[in-house]
Amino acid sequence: MSEAEPQKWYQKTFGIILLLIFFFPIGLYLMWRYGKWNKTVKIVVTAALVIIGIGSLFTPKVKVDSIALSIPDVQEEYDINTNIPVDIVITPEDATSKDLEYFTSDESVTFENSEIETGSEEGSYEVYVQADGVQSNVITINIVDIAAREKAEKEAEEKRLAEEQAAKEAEEKAKREAEEKAAAEAEAQRLAEEQAAKEQAEKEAATKASTSTSVAAVAAGSESQSSSNSSGSGDGSNFNTYDNAQQQNTSSSYVLNTSTMKFHRPSCSSVKKIAPQNYSTSNNSREELISQGYSPCGKCNP
Repeated sequence: MSEAEPQKWYQKTFGIILLLIFFFPIGLYLMWRYGKWNKTVKIVVTAALVIIGIGSLFTPKVKVDSIALSIPDVQEEYDINTNIPVDIVITPEDATSKDLEYFTSDESVTFENSEIETGSEEGSYEVYVQADGVQSNVITINIVDIAAREKAEKEAEEKRLAEEQAAKEAEEKAKREAEEKAAAEAEAQRLAEEQAAKEQAEKEAATKASTSTSVAAVAAGSESQSSSNSSGSGDGSNFNTYDNAQQQNTSSSYVLNTSTMKFHRPSCSSVKKIAPQNYSTSNNSREELISQGYSPCGKCNP
C-alpha cells in the first residue's frame, strides 16, 4: 500500500478560504472538490457568494463629476526638499471610481498619495489628478532654495556695507587731503606775504637811509672848513664837532645816533650836533628802540 501524497496548499482549508475571498469561482470549485466541510456549509457559502456576485452586477456605478485640489498651508514659495500635503475632494462623495492618476509638469517634483515632494530643483511646477476622464484643477507651486537665497542676500548685504565703508573712507581721505592742501597753501601764502612785507620794509628803510645820507651830505658841504678843525677828535661821535639845525626838521618820531646808540626827540638840541653818517630817523615805539639796543637821551628824555 503506497503512502498518501501530501496535500497542495490550495487543497487545504486556508488555501480554499483565500481563493474564496479573492477569486471565488475557483475557490468554490476547490471547496466542493477538496473541502472537508459538511454539505450544508458548502451550500450556504455557495449561495452567499452567488448572491454577492449577482448584487455587484446590478449595483449602479456612480461616476465622478469633479475633483478639487487644495493645499492647506498656501505659500507664495516653498523650500526645496519639502513635503506638501494636498486635500483631494471628489464629487460626489459616493463616486465608485477612486482610482486617481497623479500628474506633474516635471519629473523633479513628485506627486502621489495626496502629497507633493518638491525635490531639489528651483522653479515653477504644476500638479493635478485625473479619474474616469475627469481632470482636477491645476495647482501651481513655486519652489526655491531658501538657504541659498538667504546666503546670497547676506553676501549682498555684506558687500553693500563694505562698499559703503570704502566710499566713506575714501570721502574722509579726500576731505582730509583737501584740508591739508588748503592749510599748506594758506601757510605758503602767509610766508610769502611776510617775505614781501619784510622786503618792502627793507626797501623803505634803505630808501630812507639813502635820503637821510643825501641830506646830511648836502648840509655837510655847506659848512665851513673850519668846522672840521674845531676841538674834538673828529671821529663822528662828538656832538660839538657839528652844528646842523636842518637835522631837527623831520616828521619822524625819533632821531637816532647810530654811533652812540641813543635816540632823541627831533627838537632836542643834540640832534643838530649828530654827524651825518651817524644820523637816522625812526617811527618805531620807544620800547622797540630800546629792545634794539638804543637808550633814551638824558637831555630830552624821549
